[in-house]
Amino acid sequence: MPVEWWIRRDRNVSGPFSARQIEDLARDLELSEETELRLGRTTQWTPAGELKWLDEFFHVAEEVDPEPEPEEPVPVEGEVPQLAPTGYEDASVPEPIPVEAKAPRKRLSKSVVTLATWGLFALSLIAVVTVAVLVFSGDEETATSNEDGEEPADDDDDTNTAGTEDGVPGNVITEVTDGIRASQAIGLVASGWHGIDEDGDLFDRQTMFLLYDEDDIGSLSPDVLENLLPVSSPRGRFYVEAVLGGTGTCFLISPDGVAITNKHVIDDFARVQRSSGKRAKIEREHNLEDLDPRLWVFLNGQPHEARVVHESSSFDMAILKIDGISNSPYFRLHSGSDLPRGTKVWAMGFPGASRGAISEEEDFDAYRRLLSPNIDLWFKDSDFAYSLTDGSVSVVSDRTGFGTAIQHTADVNPGNSGGPLMMENGCVVGINTAHFKSASGMMLSLSMSDLNIRQEIKGVKQNLIWDDKP
Repeated sequence: MPVEWWIRRDRNVSGPFSARQIEDLARDLELSEETELRLGRTTQWTPAGELKWLDEFFHVAEEVDPEPEPEEPVPVEGEVPQLAPTGYEDASVPEPIPVEAKAPRKRLSKSVVTLATWGLFALSLIAVVTVAVLVFSGDEETATSNEDGEEPADDDDDTNTAGTEDGVPGNVITEVTDGIRASQAIGLVASGWHGIDEDGDLFDRQTMFLLYDEDDIGSLSPDVLENLLPVSSPRGRFYVEAVLGGTGTCFLISPDGVAITNKHVIDDFARVQRSSGKRAKIEREHNLEDLDPRLWVFLNGQPHEARVVHESSSFDMAILKIDGISNSPYFRLHSGSDLPRGTKVWAMGFPGASRGAISEEEDFDAYRRLLSPNIDLWFKDSDFAYSLTDGSVSVVSDRTGFGTAIQHTADVNPGNSGGPLMMENGCVVGINTAHFKSASGMMLSLSMSDLNIRQEIKGVKQNLIWDDKP
């Protein structure tokens, strides 16, 4: 499906246009650097002059001297005069502006996989995802918090005063069964890639693949080796690394788009974002340009770009800032230490987006979506339907390398990671973190009652709604 661009001049919006049509408009001086463009419905309006892939057209347009008025051609007997386009009888046909020819781009040199092999790999990858479970590891990589030094939002914008209920701001969720507002406050987190392909078209893709042969294995890091998928082909045995493409859950804790998730949900994205070498390798092998890792959060099925503003070095927790969010429903957080055994709790998340296929048709559909260059095709509508499971608290205890853990029986599956564990009044008591396969019905959530957790959250975002009632 081609990438669709839209143009906005003043308040008039036109489109859709392909990337090549946008280039033609820029080349013909029908776009200025101030003209606003938007990619589908996934991005905000951006001035054309800020898009790197259009620089050359504006640059050429600035340097070209105005052509002198052409002389009136002398008719030649028998020659058919050229006419202006129909409907523009008085228009003249301008000469094309000379553009410096670009050197032909090199095609992918390392093409060792046939389409059938890629299909085999995709099915194998889906099978691996099907049997994956979330197992907590205390050896999380230490990361720097708030790496860009940016605050997610001004503190005085935190509180929504549009009506209150029992002293709680009107946009705060007060019932676990409030599905309409919950769908706007719980997000499906997805990492992926944004770039320009060899045809010059922009794309958003969930996963990019890197290929390695036997000679490459010795130079790879343990993290990469752990995630390699061996594939056999008529040309021999090789190994495939799927870079990014994971999913998880997050939940809003403020009306302006600040959200909490697990650190392991965004770990791969953060690691790739810090590694320019891996991006350069993918660009070379796949003949791409301006490749950039991206993080998206789907709220009520609509994609929003997001950034990581905090990675905990002590807990499996990260904090995101989601773009384009204001006055949204959000969750309040539990600050009380009293959570007795038997307390009724609910777990919320998006396990459907990460489960494996259950039929051959879903196998093919999942493969097609995995390689789709359009973010609107990454997921099925059913993937955006969050799950809500109930259970009760078994015990709350301190665990070395984890923090204060809530062990409970509300079912948590892959894809639920980073979602909220709530009481009946919608107050979040924990972050869904782990499901131990070896212990049936044993789910762990990171408790909000941990003082250090609360201090980390307050260090990033002030004036949140905290509730100490059980």
